[in-house]
Amino acid sequence: MDDNRHGCQEGQPRERGQAAVRQLREQGLDAAFLPLDVTDQSSIDAAASAVEVRPADGFVDENGIVAW
Repeated sequence: MDDNRHGCQEGQPRERGQAAVRQLREQGLDAAFLPLDVTDQSSIDAAASAVEVRPADGFVDENGIVAW
């Protein structure tokens, strides 16, 4: 992975997402957990604001599907 890429674990239960981020960071990757409930507008707005502040190069959903 390019050292300049930033990925987000999103949409997972908080504990599971944070554990996944820890594992990615232990591998030297830049990762962050982004809580997201697509049925809750305030959650969507908060996630959008977070990505505006620090754009992400990719996302990993709760099924482990990666989108770059």
